[in-house]
Amino acid sequence: MKCSKCGTPYHEKDRYCENCGSKRENKALNFLNQNKNTIFILTIVIIIAVLIYQIITVLSSPEYKATNYLKAVLNNDTKKVYELADYSSNDFYSEEILKEKNETVKATNIQLIRKIVLDNEAYLTYQYTSNGTKHIVSVKLTKEDGIFTNWQIESGRVAKNITLQLPKNSTVKVDEIDIKKYLD
Repeated sequence: MKCSKCGTPYHEKDRYCENCGSKRENKALNFLNQNKNTIFILTIVIIIAVLIYQIITVLSSPEYKATNYLKAVLNNDTKKVYELADYSSNDFYSEEILKEKNETVKATNIQLIRKIVLDNEAYLTYQYTSNGTKHIVSVKLTKEDGIFTNWQIESGRVAKNITLQLPKNSTVKVDEIDIKKYLD
């Protein structure tokens, strides 16, 4: 490196030119000073991108979805259960049936006690206390291959297109719900 005023070469440890006495330029420091606004904006953009990535990672995690699903079930929030379990309008479990089947549980100390995540499956086991009794419940989730696929609650949906041949006036129950009015 040479002095910008007189052209004399600097030695590695010199801070001043030994010929003219001018202070040695620090090109890296000059670059930083000239581009500090750009560097600041770029740093902010990178921080925002990392935060957005972290938020998306949390919101799309099986733990987040399973925990919200369990809380919705325990609070008998059928609208949220229906949404989180991704029931379709053709499923047996409509919002009406969920509301009829479920009841609000005063649960405390909801804790995730085991989490197993495989490629496309996740098994989460929770423990909670209700009326002084500890309960353990598991939630299974699946997802299809792909970067932007969401975890889906395995809802135990009833198979479609089943033909039942029963004697007249028979009663058919699924989860203690008389399904007579749901049969065609």
